[in-house]
Amino acid sequence: MQDLVYRALVQVPDGNAEAPTSELSEKFNNLVGYAKYVGFGICVLAMIAAGIMLALQHRQGEGMEAAAGPIKVMIAVAIIAGASGLVTLFV
Repeated sequence: MQDLVYRALVQVPDGNAEAPTSELSEKFNNLVGYAKYVGFGICVLAMIAAGIMLALQHRQGEGMEAAAGPIKVMIAVAIIAGASGLVTLFV
């Protein structure tokens, strides 16, 4: 029985693990890269705006209710980085 399983496993051919490169996949990767950098730029602007709102609310004595703004921006940055990495991995 073990010999039969061994023969079946040995006869399985190794596939070509490399994805074929084409002009379309290169264009798609460029598009994903551009979208990533535009998203990061928007996150930088959002971080600046969140900092301004945090400073204004702190100055007015309203407490730290705006402290969630920078955290949300950091989560958005992590999602953008992870998503673009996953897309380029599978394409």
